[in-house]
Amino acid sequence: MRRVFQEIDSRSCGELSLDDLRSYMCDYLGFGQADAESMMKQDGGIGQSSLDFDSFRKNYARLNPYSIMERQNEVIIRKPRALCGQMVQLDGLEDCQVYICDTSAQVMIDYCKRCTVLLGPCKSAVFVRNCEDCCLWVAGQQLRTRDCQRCTFHLYAKTAPIIETSEELSFGPWAARYPKCISHFENASFDSNRNFWNAIYDFSPSKTGTSNWRIMPLEEVTELVVDLDEAPELAASPDSPLGPVTYDQLCAKPLQAGGSTGQSVANIAQVGPALPSAPTAGAAVKSRSFQDKAAIAAAAAAAPAATSTATVHAGGPAPEPANLPADGEKKQTAKTTGVRARRAFMSISSCARFLVCK
Repeated sequence: MRRVFQEIDSRSCGELSLDDLRSYMCDYLGFGQADAESMMKQDGGIGQSSLDFDSFRKNYARLNPYSIMERQNEVIIRKPRALCGQMVQLDGLEDCQVYICDTSAQVMIDYCKRCTVLLGPCKSAVFVRNCEDCCLWVAGQQLRTRDCQRCTFHLYAKTAPIIETSEELSFGPWAARYPKCISHFENASFDSNRNFWNAIYDFSPSKTGTSNWRIMPLEEVTELVVDLDEAPELAASPDSPLGPVTYDQLCAKPLQAGGSTGQSVANIAQVGPALPSAPTAGAAVKSRSFQDKAAIAAAAAAAPAATSTATVHAGGPAPEPANLPADGEKKQTAKTTGVRARRAFMSISSCARFLVCK
């Protein structure tokens, strides 16, 4: 831990400035501006200007790229190559915004409330358990929920999703763009033309004859656009392999899979939802944008917490073109060395440190 502190301390003065944290967390590890700001203000409040070793030690777990636990009212970002395809865990988050703009091996999301979550392609299962009033954009091999209530999913699923003991869930197709999203789908071998988002199997259907899930009306679907603050050699515009969501997509029949994902074991009669009503004249998909910029990230972290799923759905301003950092904004090392290779190395190195220190 002391060695990591010394690596970050560019001035060798025994204290870390916000610029030190941004250089290490944002440029090296692939975190967001808000992650560095949150690290800085944990002990000293908003006016904190530096971290000594004792404060750094207390918050050292925040440097773990893969395990994000017990956070409130925070903005959390993982940029491309920050995870190196490892497993991710979100646990005990409340009123947070989480943008995982990278591929992962497996994801577990537990006990989260009133959160906004973007999850780039996961090459195996995404487990969402004991979550309430969350709005999620998820791309995964399979989605499995248990004991969830009032959650909304904008979903890409390579196989049929499974829900269990969950109520008042809303589903729609994937509707998100972030830098390198297309290449991440390709890397995960996700076929954008075969999305099983509505081929949902409920292991515990309601005994009253009502469905535990519904298909969102077109006017509730929200396209999320995430713009990241990157070094010039890594910067890219938000993209997506899937086009805009349409009413016809929402009414389309579920795709049929060639194999079973466990449904045949239970053979439970399903209660499907009604199709959404036709949109009114002029109705369209909402748009919400997020930019990983220092000033914007700080304002987002300080914004009032969402109180319901409907609040999380509120449309944001129209997305703007990516704004690359100005010259001199990043440290010279981030411009003149191989950021991509260093980020991959630092992420793996960080994982090893946490395994040793745990």
